[in-house]
Amino acid sequence: MPIVFFIFFSQLKADESLKKLTPFLSQHCFSCHGKDKQKGDIRLDTLGRDLTKHENLEIWQGVLDQLNLGEMPPKKQPQPTISETKPIIDTLSKTLKVAYEKARSTDGETVLRRLNRQELRNTFRDLLYLNGPEYNPGAAGSRLVDNNGNGSVERTGNDPLRFFPEDEEEDGFFNIGDKLVMSDFYLKLVLGAVEEVLAQATHLESRPKIETRTFSGHLIKDNGGHLIESVSRKFNPSYDMMATGYERFGRLAPTETRGGVGMAARYRITIEASAHNKSHPWGDLFKLHDNNPFQLCLNIADTKNGGISGPTSTPLALWSVPEDGKKHTFTHEVWVDKTWTPWIGWENGPWDRSFRADLLVEKTLPNEFRPRPDKKTNKDAHD
Repeated sequence: MPIVFFIFFSQLKADESLKKLTPFLSQHCFSCHGKDKQKGDIRLDTLGRDLTKHENLEIWQGVLDQLNLGEMPPKKQPQPTISETKPIIDTLSKTLKVAYEKARSTDGETVLRRLNRQELRNTFRDLLYLNGPEYNPGAAGSRLVDNNGNGSVERTGNDPLRFFPEDEEEDGFFNIGDKLVMSDFYLKLVLGAVEEVLAQATHLESRPKIETRTFSGHLIKDNGGHLIESVSRKFNPSYDMMATGYERFGRLAPTETRGGVGMAARYRITIEASAHNKSHPWGDLFKLHDNNPFQLCLNIADTKNGGISGPTSTPLALWSVPEDGKKHTFTHEVWVDKTWTPWIGWENGPWDRSFRADLLVEKTLPNEFRPRPDKKTNKDAHD
């Protein structure tokens, strides 16, 4: 009942305010926008004063705009004085302000709205038991990627909402009911996304066998990413050594999973690692800038979208490895899509620039040392 009274009272007040403008409009406006003539198809002598109707509100706003611009009445017609125009502008401005506030108000009622992108993605995940990075809580979704380096961008990944426009935002919120637009175009996108997620959730093939895949020895089947790691391979055939943090190198993943794990499933990843020589006799050649224990980080990344050093790399678990030289086992369970691969890195390892591995090899293994080619004479070999 109070709401109904407020609506009636607001309309009555607007009607009274606009009614007071009639003498001014009759003197200066009705000759061009009245019974005999309607320039621009605008007639003011019969203009309604119910500002809850959009067509009335739009025309009254036009009247206010013309008065503020000084374009009404036309210059060839008698002009009102500033003292005559100012109270008209003030009254109309206040009346329209109240009308706009009323139009934006929901009168305490919840606005029926569509789901925003994040809510729709989460709904798909929960209803169909979908897994993968696209459905993780707080997933940002697919972004525009310039895959060819020519300025032509495209959306990549398996996010079913990758072609959706960004949600309408107001004051940092993306779930304001009367701001989220619903159109036939948007509905078409929703129906397309539904078909895609149903295909993702439906599997008619045989249930895959549960297998244990073991990777031992050198996980990377080449010379390693860093000079000291390459030299280590000759003396330590049963394990890989990580000597630096992963600014440029220090990312360790099995060569066999270079194209991904091959089957989307939930995996239990078990890692054996040991930490050695935090206070190292190499001294200034090997500086650690962190007094915390060695930290081993497990990540996953999409091999088809930047790989382990690309933007899809996602940290999963961070473990502290005791510096006692003994093997320690770490385990983590996670869903991994078929094109994704797990990788590990030394989270708080030294930066590559501060680690002079060339000096270390030259000092301790002079027969293995090869000076770096001069950049001026052999740039390719230097890089």
